Amino acid sequence: MQHGAVSRSGRWLAYGSQDSDHMLLDMENHVMHSCEPMSSYPHYSLFSADDEHVWFNACHFYNGCTLGIALHDLEQDKNEEPLSIDESMRVYAGVAVQGGNIMGDAYGYLRMIDLEGNELWRYFVSGTISGMALNSDETILLVGTYNGTLHVLDLTSTEPSPYEISTSSIRESYRWIFWDTKQPLYW
Repeated sequence: MQHGAVSRSGRWLAYGSQDSDHMLLDMENHVMHSCEPMSSYPHYSLFSADDEHVWFNACHFYNGCTLGIALHDLEQDKNEEPLSIDESMRVYAGVAVQGGNIMGDAYGYLRMIDLEGNELWRYFVSGTISGMALNSDETILLVGTYNGTLHVLDLTSTEPSPYEISTSSIRESYRWIFWDTKQPLYW
């Protein structure tokens, strides 16, 4: 469960492992910070798009807890309690967007959560999420799963689909299915 993330500015390094605390290194000032996880095993870290927050996820079996730390508080030596972002997701992948983060979990759910910890929407892709990528204008989200699918999601759709499980109007544009050595299928 070794993991790590580097802030966009290159100043901060967030990392951890199964037997560690959540670790945060200020590479500019050579200061190390640590935070006790809310669940058993540190599992994932992600910086916000504006580099002002870092989120850490710790897991226990397929569940997990995510906490958020405002980097400004660390710079000011404020000993603020980390914000509880989520208490159910085992995060496998995420992307930072303006105003929050989109996180993908072991159960196949995507969740857009703002920087205050409010869930804005949820979307189900039906497989444990293995990776995510976002285009530069934050309109298209690519989501890979361990069951061999790549979902291409339109984040700008205004009309919800009656065939998808979601709390928003996000729509799947298409998907690729990869199976064994067979030709990939476009759906």
